[in-house]
Amino acid sequence: DRALLMAGISHDLRTPLTRIRLATEMMSPEDSYLAEGIISDTEECNEIISQFMDYLKPVNKESFESVDVSTIASDVASSEGGYEVEIETDLNMHLPSAKGSPIAIKRAVSNLVVNALRYGNGWVKISTGVTADKQLVWICVEDNGPGIEQSQIAKLFEPFTRGDTARGSEGTGLGLAIVKRIVIQHSGSVVMRNRSEGGLIAQISFTTK
Repeated sequence: DRALLMAGISHDLRTPLTRIRLATEMMSPEDSYLAEGIISDTEECNEIISQFMDYLKPVNKESFESVDVSTIASDVASSEGGYEVEIETDLNMHLPSAKGSPIAIKRAVSNLVVNALRYGNGWVKISTGVTADKQLVWICVEDNGPGIEQSQIAKLFEPFTRGDTARGSEGTGLGLAIVKRIVIQHSGSVVMRNRSEGGLIAQISFTTK
């Protein structure tokens, strides 16, 4: 069973990291600078494992339900916003529901926002809407970062894309690949383009039926 195998691998990888974390907490105060570095590294490893699991995790279409994308966008804006971060919202609270996994869709939106915050200049905007025929609802995430060459945009959604292509060197290189995978599993679409004012616009769309 694939799910059981994934759970086992995740557990086996996280267990030694937990032991390392506990060991560092018992280090002497004189070695606190070393402990902080080790703890930071173990947290990064845990995040990488989580990203791998998210990327490999299948979506059960039989469990799809009605999803309010504006509520999800609002939740993400609240959870990811902070004192030094401005997340502007323009949410249509009267949209038809999307069909899908609310957890997976929230992960996709969160990954887009985290990417925008990482490479933007402290400003992110989340908006929602619906197509004229009401067949698709969409979520748009904008930032005011450096943007990217048009020829490189498609590569952003490839697994392990980092460096200049991903507007930086942080992260696991799976965040946007997870977004694309979730959207495909929902028979939706994802589009990214440069903003005329600078930065990027990412839009994901989901069917309403």
